[in-house]
Amino acid sequence: MSRDDDAPQSRLEAQASEIINEETTVIELTSQLDFGYVKHNDQYAEWHASAPLLPLVRALFVREIESHNTSQLHRNLANSPSEAEALGFDGVPSRSTFSRAWRERFNDSLKKSIEFNAKRIRKLAHERGCSIGLNATKPEDKQDASRRTQDRFIASKSKEVTEEMQRLVFPAFEFGRAENATHKTDTFLELQSHMGLSQSAAESGTDLFADDTDRESGAPDGDTHLHNVKQLGPDAIQEMVDEGIGRMVHEAKHHLEFDRPADVAIDMTYIAYYGDRDELEMVMGAPRTKAYDWCYKFATLTVVGENVKFTLAMRPVEKGDRIGVIVRDLFWRAREHVSIGTVYADSEFCAADTIHALEEAGVQYVIPSPKNRRVKRAIEQMIQNVEVEQAYGIYGPVLGSGTRKRAETNLVLIPSTADEDKTVAFITNKDVDDEIELDRRETKGVVGRYRRRWGIENSYKTIKDFLAWTTSKDFSVRLFYFGFAVLLYNMWLIVDLLVQLSLDIEHRYKPRVTAKRFLNLARKQLAGIG
Repeated sequence: MSRDDDAPQSRLEAQASEIINEETTVIELTSQLDFGYVKHNDQYAEWHASAPLLPLVRALFVREIESHNTSQLHRNLANSPSEAEALGFDGVPSRSTFSRAWRERFNDSLKKSIEFNAKRIRKLAHERGCSIGLNATKPEDKQDASRRTQDRFIASKSKEVTEEMQRLVFPAFEFGRAENATHKTDTFLELQSHMGLSQSAAESGTDLFADDTDRESGAPDGDTHLHNVKQLGPDAIQEMVDEGIGRMVHEAKHHLEFDRPADVAIDMTYIAYYGDRDELEMVMGAPRTKAYDWCYKFATLTVVGENVKFTLAMRPVEKGDRIGVIVRDLFWRAREHVSIGTVYADSEFCAADTIHALEEAGVQYVIPSPKNRRVKRAIEQMIQNVEVEQAYGIYGPVLGSGTRKRAETNLVLIPSTADEDKTVAFITNKDVDDEIELDRRETKGVVGRYRRRWGIENSYKTIKDFLAWTTSKDFSVRLFYFGFAVLLYNMWLIVDLLVQLSLDIEHRYKPRVTAKRFLNLARKQLAGIG
């Protein structure tokens, strides 16, 4: 821990603590801080000064907390006169006025005070999920750069975003470590990140992390890491992961193109389990298409727009969980962050309770239908290549009802893109019809959007590519590992999108930053060797 971290809270810190929340901007914060104490630190006589002292102090505090240079500070204020006015200026001083003030007008005591308070208040802001001082998630114009320059930009952007997300997300997690503990919470989080990015287990991962890290305390051993994760418990882990996702979304929305309302995909991830299943309530049978018999199941909801991908919600699936309950839980977790227009899901979610849940939420949906006897019979009776059965009934249990209930939807039958001689079925509440050729083309377009969205989803690596390896039977470990993999996955998606925006890639259907490259760059950054 540095001396700055050990120092008692300053007066400015105490004021900032009363002001800062998730939405606070750096100008709002700085304009409310009382810098009156600095009047004794002015090295210019009043008649000599070309600009009043207090506005200059506020402006250079903004420069310090945002890690800008003087040119950036001047440019930002010149482009936003209202911000300059909020800091106390009647007009924006020249760039040289800011430079001279720092170099000649401020004494050493004032400069040290600004630097110290900026560092401490920036840390406080990140602990509260506020984006003050975070700049890596702003796209840059690199579209005309050479391939070599673009590659260097990818490397630097990966490191910058990883560092900023680390500062922003890590405070959402708390391991309850004692003040005098050898290893603080951040060390365990860096280790978990390192394990996920190298897909290693706790024992080998700690050795790799110890080789890479520049921390004086080194790395905790694998048993210590697992013990501390187990102490958290599933409920606390879920809450921490939700908070971490929320902080990432909040920051990403400042600069990234979230569609309004967003298209989202609900999906199931299966984690193979090969051990003894005695008393393991969370282990259940795997789908017949898998090469393993038993698994843990996790459900996710991800934005799948053409311009942005992001996992907004995750949760474990327990034995006996109804599909509709899972859908409701994921939907409302995600709805805290974005408005949702259309929900896409795979056929596992085709159920009466899902339809009721999404109708209640007032959103549209497109979901493949399993080929049960009714669907097969409808396909056999087709007389044209696209057919719609409106007011199609699906029956099953629904939340709050003790009996099977009917859910009404539209059944769409359409040629398979893989084999035109085969037909696939979807259910949807979108406006679809088959009366005339135009209706049939528009109906194909509705299903086509599902295919494109799912194609975007499948063109990217999966969350499992960021998952640390474990054979632990403890569900807290399994949940923590998966939740942290979601955060690392999102970190990669943010890096990739920022790079594509900066390079002005119009149709972002596949990643520009490969997962393998990001894994290597981020692993080094998190170990402190980037």
